[in-house]
Amino acid sequence: MAARADERNPNAPLRLLSLDGGGVRGLSSLMVLDDLMENIAQEEKRLGLRRRNDNTRLKPCDYFDLIGGTSTGGIIAILLGRLRLNCRQCIDIYSELAEEIFKNDRVMKIFGTKIPLSSNRFSGVVLEKAIKKALVKLGYKEDELMWDATLFEQVDEPEAEMPDDSIWANFKQPNVSEDAVPSLTESPIQVRSRNTTESRDDPKNKSALIRRDTQSSRRSVKISQKAPERKPTFRLHRTGSVHQKPGQRGCRAFVVSTLKNALGAPRIFSTYDANDHTTKIWEALRATSAAPTFFEEISFGKPQMTYLDGGVGFNNPCAEVDYAAKSLWEGRPIGCIVSVGTGLQTIPSVKKANTWLPFGLGTDIALAGALASMATGTARVDNEMQRMYYHSGTKYHRFDVDGGIANISMEEFMREDEMGALTEQYMRDPQQVRRARHLGELMVRLSALPPHFEITVNQFRIGVAGRGVIEGAF
Repeated sequence: MAARADERNPNAPLRLLSLDGGGVRGLSSLMVLDDLMENIAQEEKRLGLRRRNDNTRLKPCDYFDLIGGTSTGGIIAILLGRLRLNCRQCIDIYSELAEEIFKNDRVMKIFGTKIPLSSNRFSGVVLEKAIKKALVKLGYKEDELMWDATLFEQVDEPEAEMPDDSIWANFKQPNVSEDAVPSLTESPIQVRSRNTTESRDDPKNKSALIRRDTQSSRRSVKISQKAPERKPTFRLHRTGSVHQKPGQRGCRAFVVSTLKNALGAPRIFSTYDANDHTTKIWEALRATSAAPTFFEEISFGKPQMTYLDGGVGFNNPCAEVDYAAKSLWEGRPIGCIVSVGTGLQTIPSVKKANTWLPFGLGTDIALAGALASMATGTARVDNEMQRMYYHSGTKYHRFDVDGGIANISMEEFMREDEMGALTEQYMRDPQQVRRARHLGELMVRLSALPPHFEITVNQFRIGVAGRGVIEGAF
């Protein structure tokens, strides 16, 4: 049985989950993840950590420290991480969302060719309503925030000590007397001019002139009794001002989007950002799902920004998950990274994407390039992660159904049975069975409570002194 976050060693290796984008093929990701969670449950039963007759579905949020996703993977990440569902619950909700969103296709067919009736095939308004409907069904408000107030609390860290080598270290403003502060009531030049005029023709007043000039100069430098103590121009904050509440189970989650005017930079919407208590769940999910020509772009926030699907450049968010974990938990080792794909790494699915354009004319070159980038970028990130953690203490696992699922278009929700069959076939392959079992064993080791044992005084003394062994001693 998994330990709560507050029960685990704060330096225990991290467990990360990354979910690719891919439209309705996200259903395949959920089926893969459900199989992996079942392997974890079986390993816990084998080790006696769970009763044999306990068939409770495991929640990924109890076994992963961070879940990140893009587009459809982002929706799943929030369902699993923010709303804390198990995989079966998520599959039910996701299937309903897919049918409601993709059943109204804004195209017409002429001689087998799909012709779009608008610049976007599907309605962003319908997507928004479907997300809100799902939230209400699960017992949340329509405008539920991404910030997870039930799980996290923001802690005001005490101000850190100023470094000894700082120029402001131990600096205090000296006290200044009244006679040493400048005043602008009468300038020294005006005083000198007046005194000179009064005594110009009277040599007897020379000594008086000098005395008055000195007194006037003193009056001209008059300020307050004490200057305010100088404060440093910056504060030093300790990392991690957002803490998980004691006794609460769950994990951190985020979705990846991109700014319309800066496609190379990811925009992260997370459940743990202390600086963002305004972004709503439906806004974040609309932002991560605003794929070009599929859904309209969305603008929100202050200042208002326009967002596009994170799949344009970050369809495989594994590198972003890795970076986020290292930023959140500096110096803490990463024990395991699980990356689940949607079969999008194959190029044929990209070629099929332009068949709905009118008569094959006026192909949107920018869209074709973006989709190709999504396909090749997914494999590129996978290769980078494999090289990064090759022969290291971090175990990297990538599961990506590769047997024809890429031929299912991203909006074909009606081919759910085919997706299920292909995913089942992939996970029953002997190689994948071994990989899933090994991952289950690893996750149980990383998630279990530390062993509890007691040593009597007698055993401790014998063990330290090294004077032989008695029964029951170590």
